[in-house]
Amino acid sequence: MSSVLERVRAHGPVLVSVTFSVLWLGLALRAPTVTYHLVPAVVAASWPLTARRRRGRLSLPAAIRAAMGGLVVAAATTIELAGLDALRGPALVGGSATAESALVAVAGAAWAVRATVRSRPGLVLGMLGATETERPAAST
Repeated sequence: MSSVLERVRAHGPVLVSVTFSVLWLGLALRAPTVTYHLVPAVVAASWPLTARRRRGRLSLPAAIRAAMGGLVVAAATTIELAGLDALRGPALVGGSATAESALVAVAGAAWAVRATVRSRPGLVLGMLGATETERPAAST
């Protein structure tokens, strides 16, 4: 039983990102004319932020790998929602809500890389309980 629990803990960052993705899918399918502007950034950033929260400060390669994983989850969700015509809401940045979702997800992933490699946790990670004395983790 403990090996199953260890596997779930090891995959915690991806599970958090997928959970936010599923929540976004549900919200968008329920109200397709409403745009959830920051959710793609949350989906993309949750993987590396959860990895930092669980393992300490990440090395740059590990942070980039985690952010790319979160970006893939956000991109897959955006593509699925666009295919289901569930991104019909207005966009803050000119263009469509689909394009805005892609841009916001990239911005969220880029911010997460910066946040997870910093020696000081910053505002968001500080609120999540990260400390300044964490050592860089080798992998995600």
